[in-house]
Parts: sequence; C-alpha cells; structure tokens
Amino acid sequence: MSLNCKIIDCQRKYYAKGLCQCHYQNFRKHGKANGKYIRVKKGATLKERLENKSVVNEETGCMEWIGVTNGTGYGKLEINKKTCSAHIVSFEIYKGQKVNDLQVLHKCDNKKCINPEHLFLGTQSDNMFDMHKKKRHPYSKM
Repeated sequence: MSLNCKIIDCQRKYYAKGLCQCHYQNFRKHGKANGKYIRVKKGATLKERLENKSVVNEETGCMEWIGVTNGTGYGKLEINKKTCSAHIVSFEIYKGQKVNDLQVLHKCDNKKCINPEHLFLGTQSDNMFDMHKKKRHPYSKM
C-alpha cells in the first residue's frame, strides 16, 4: 500500500482506503473521491486499473469503486475508447468468463462493488427475482 494518496498530484499522506483525509472525507460524503484523477501508472493492466480504483470495505468485503460512476451509481471505465461497467470488467478479468448475453448480478447489492466473489451471472429474470426476494423493489416492500 502506498504511503501517499491515490489521487494524482496529491502528496498528502495516506489516511484510509488509499486516500488522504481530505479525499477520504469527499469519498464518504459524495460516494466518490474525485474519481477521474485517481493515480494509475501508465501502461497498467486492466486488473491493476481495477485494483487502483477500488478500496476494500473491511465490514462488507466489498471492493468499492472510487472511480467515475454512471448516472445510476455503477462504476465505469474506458477501455479502447469504449465506456464499460467496472463490475462487468471485474467479473470477466477475475473469473475468466465472458458475460455475452447475461448480466452480472451483485450478491451484496452494492452497485459500487467489483469484488468478483460478490458477482454472479444471471438473466434479466434472475435479476428481477433476486430484487423481489431481497425486497429491493418498491412493490416488494408492501
């Protein structure tokens, strides 16, 4: 673990989750730590990029994405000028399995989680069943 903050040009000392106290507080308050500026070495592999832009939540075991997120809260990154979902890339990299026509679902229900142990493949029907079973759908809460 680096002794300095992961944010580019930030020379402050590490405080928590790879970030200085200022960036960590921003992460806690807004759910991201100035994501597009997180330090990633040039020529880094996809796996290194994922690891550099995530931090482990000690309580849940989730690898939480601290990079840029899309409008619905899922992590995103650019690969060959194409925007990709971080949890899908993580699944494919760590599990060595292409997603194709399936979806990558979260066991932990944390949109920012890219921990491959918390991800599994399923259909849209599987996703809807999982959502109702866990009472995450507005109609399920009645």
